[in-house]
Formats: sequence, structure tokens, C-alpha cells
Amino acid sequence: MDSGEEIGREDVVRLLHAFYAAVRQDDLLGPLFEQEVRDWDAYVDLMAGFWCEALEKGPDHPIPSPPGLLYGLTRESLARWHALFGRATQSALNAEHGGRIRRLSAAISERQSGL
Repeated sequence: MDSGEEIGREDVVRLLHAFYAAVRQDDLLGPLFEQEVRDWDAYVDLMAGFWCEALEKGPDHPIPSPPGLLYGLTRESLARWHALFGRATQSALNAEHGGRIRRLSAAISERQSGL
């Protein structure tokens, strides 16, 4: 993947699989997500659609509310979410794309949670 390319759905799905694998193993986030998510493949597909739309619009445009558990996260669990998401972006995406989606995730969580 060249740094000049857009982040494609395949990239987002790869990122989300890496991220949610880490979430499921996490002692803080794992139980929160496991109690809500019954079908992980469907959840990844839902979240991939959200991230692709958000990436297309960019942080300066209205971004739809993310489906999922963002609203119920505490300051501690949101910090853990960002740490795991950051690690997943580093392993699944190139530096430019990882930075772009991390900045976008920070903007979204700030808007949605007020934390």
C-alpha cells in the first residue's frame, strides 16, 4: 500500500480484526464488548462501514455517531480503547494511514463522549 493511496475497506477490515482481537483479550474492555457483541463478523462489518464513511467525510465534516459502546466508556476505558486502537493501526496500516485514522478516532470520541 503506497502512502498516497486512500484507506480502503480491506485496510479498515484488517485494522478492525486486529483491534477487536486485542479488545477481546483485554481485561477492561473485553467484558464490555463480549456482553454486547454476539456476532463479531457482523460487528466488524458494521464498524467498517462506519469508519469508511467517516474517513471519506474527514474530521472537518459532520461525522455520524459510531455504532457500539463508545457512549458507555469511562475515561479509563476510553484511554485503553485508544491505546489498543493505536497499536492496531501501527500493526495493520502504514504510518500515514495509521496517523490519519488515529486523529479521526480522537476527534470522534471527543465529540461523542465529552471526555
